[in-house]
Amino acid sequence: MENFWKNKKVLITGADGFIGSHLAARLVELGAIVHAVVGPRKQSWRLDALAGQVTLLDADLNEVGQVRQLFEEHHPSIVFNTAAINNTEKSLEHAESIIQNTYGIARNVIEAAARAEVERLVQFGSIEEYGACEAPFVESMREEHFSPYSLGKVMATQCALMTARLTPMQVRIVRPAATYGPAQSFGLLVARIIKAGLEGKDFDMNAGEQLRDFMYVDDVVEGALRAAMHEGAQGEIFNLGNNRAVCVKEVAQMVNEAMGSPININFGARPYRPLDSMVFYMNSDKAKRLLDWEPKTSLADGIKKTVAWYQEHWQERGAYK
Repeated sequence: MENFWKNKKVLITGADGFIGSHLAARLVELGAIVHAVVGPRKQSWRLDALAGQVTLLDADLNEVGQVRQLFEEHHPSIVFNTAAINNTEKSLEHAESIIQNTYGIARNVIEAAARAEVERLVQFGSIEEYGACEAPFVESMREEHFSPYSLGKVMATQCALMTARLTPMQVRIVRPAATYGPAQSFGLLVARIIKAGLEGKDFDMNAGEQLRDFMYVDDVVEGALRAAMHEGAQGEIFNLGNNRAVCVKEVAQMVNEAMGSPININFGARPYRPLDSMVFYMNSDKAKRLLDWEPKTSLADGIKKTVAWYQEHWQERGAYK
């Protein structure tokens, strides 16, 4: 792998985000020349440890002119588009904004990359694209999107696939399962429970009987890198999951136990979210077969690593939302 990435010029959109920052760090380890595009909010603290090792680029990816200029000025060989708004609410209230910040950004990045004759592009999709499909999800399914976010991601996937057919650019799509790990924001379950534990506040949630697919971020990064490298992956979609689901209640208990059980988790104190699927996980046999990829981090080990990171960085990151 190091031989492939050594001195490769890589551009990562959304590099100041959770997955994008971990991807940037791994590429630096592999010797790539990394250009990290950060958003207008400029919350680039996740990249602080890479100071001097990556080139930070400010751009509003909703502005097509700015996106084209990025590619014209920096000429990357490989692009990873991780940029998207992380709002999976099943409501039409903010649909226009959510779709613009998923599909709209992806369209601008994919179009600009093709115009600049980029060699390869990896579009980050999501397990959410499968929506109301019956689990386990496989890449050949017709998606049944059930939120503006899942619709926007499906639209981005289709834009990427169309570009793969119409241009020489090599395109791959990766669809990670629910990803967790160090430096994630506090909007998702694992990080939310850790935050409650560090604050010493009991945690109210639903009954937790849902079955979900949880992926440690390092395994997602490895899958994306392998997808980019693979010579025969043009126009392919790859699920990145565990091939099994875990009960959400069990995950919540594991997080609390990894912290020394400092709080009570009140299961059933909140109702399930409307339209929440009870069984939601993917089949990743295709990635194993074609990319020789499978997750290496057990759920227990991943949770321990994540808890340890927040415990170490709580004082400096405790206010981060």
